[in-house]
Amino acid sequence: VFKRLYDEGLIYKGNYIVNWCPRCGTALANDEVEHEPNHGHFWYVRYPVVGSAKGVAGEPYADYVMVATTRPETLPGDTAVAVNPKDERYAHLVGKNVILPLTGREIPVVSDNYVEKEFGTGIVKITPAHDPNDFLVGKRHNLAEINVMNDDGTMNELAGAKYVGMDRFKCREALVADLEAEGYLVKTVPHDHNVGVCYRCGTTVEPLTSDQWFVKMKPLAEP
Repeated sequence: VFKRLYDEGLIYKGNYIVNWCPRCGTALANDEVEHEPNHGHFWYVRYPVVGSAKGVAGEPYADYVMVATTRPETLPGDTAVAVNPKDERYAHLVGKNVILPLTGREIPVVSDNYVEKEFGTGIVKITPAHDPNDFLVGKRHNLAEINVMNDDGTMNELAGAKYVGMDRFKCREALVADLEAEGYLVKTVPHDHNVGVCYRCGTTVEPLTSDQWFVKMKPLAEP
């Protein structure tokens, strides 16, 4: 039966974004994820524009874009920053590159309708391996998918040597401290939002890319 379903294209395998519970060690369906209010923060971070000169008076670079994020621990997995195509503030940046803080890696500025001009700074970090919306943006712009976490919620080698083995939330603290020390952190602002948790154990769910089997539901649901 399994082979027949595969031959008919009803089941397939691929590297897709899933809801992952680090404690249970399993992927969860969307309806298995519960959402709870969380008193979190927005961290405002500078991403220097490639080619800009060094700044003065504590500014690491003279020209930069500012990104607001609730999940700085995923920063090493960024493969782009995105702006809304109708946002004139950032139109001159599209097609340019910025420097990913703490890594020195260059990533592109892309234009995508997913970005809300009025939300945050109007420019967002794109981490395709750790956010379902970013995953779709990444597919549209052919971006790399860099998964910086192990299945147990600790950081892997792609997160950077300093953070390998750290719990994701301990890494958040360490990375924010490093951003501040290097002059990339502009400010921290309280921000209430909902977070997904596992319906079994209450652990915060981690969206990440994983090689999984999937069932194509449309042809099964139509009858």
